[in-house]
Amino acid sequence: MSSYKTPSKADVQAVLLKIPTFQLRRVFYEGLKNPRWVRPLFEAGAFTNPPEPENTDDGYIRDVYWPEISYLTRVASEASTDVVDVLLSLANSNNAWVRRAAFEIGSKIPAAEGARLKPLLQAWTTTPGGFGWRTDPRELVSFAITLLEGGEIKTGRWLANNLFAPKPSVSDDPFRRKQFLHWTTTGTRRSCHAWCQRSVRTHSRQLPAGSPTLRSSPATPGTSTTSAA
Repeated sequence: MSSYKTPSKADVQAVLLKIPTFQLRRVFYEGLKNPRWVRPLFEAGAFTNPPEPENTDDGYIRDVYWPEISYLTRVASEASTDVVDVLLSLANSNNAWVRRAAFEIGSKIPAAEGARLKPLLQAWTTTPGGFGWRTDPRELVSFAITLLEGGEIKTGRWLANNLFAPKPSVSDDPFRRKQFLHWTTTGTRRSCHAWCQRSVRTHSRQLPAGSPTLRSSPATPGTSTTSAA
């Protein structure tokens, strides 16, 4: 990131004047790689209006793609604080692409930054769209695991509980129900493993010298046995 330069306000305004259409915005944001543009663009109001879902004439709902989110997702690991600040300002957005990106971003930024997204996720749980129908279930699980493994246990458990607490089925489609069962079973196992491993490491560090410790059994990976230190 040190090789990139921060644009001036004049630079940002000049660019925004040149990309008034969707097509031009898409070309610009999908090609932009400099993470130092996030904060100046944010302060210039470039990330304030993700399009809302549109009702079509045939009774469906159309999600309009927001090119800006592709840039934020791409540079999140290098400008995590700035990107999280942008996402926190989008709590009222119903754009499914934004909700999908929030979990993809959360899974690849430091856990402390990811934990800051909790108010955003809490706001979304109260809306009909929830975490977003476009959101990849694997990213949901990965975000929870990133939080748990990164020491943000409280937020990680909150997210895992929201993902895996028993809920009534929302579909009568046998394939979708089978698919949902697969990812929840797999995701629950991965999340529990991450939380348990973190707990073992934390408690082991707190034990007095010479106390029995927990270690993974070589014969059965993922299980724990007690041994004398």
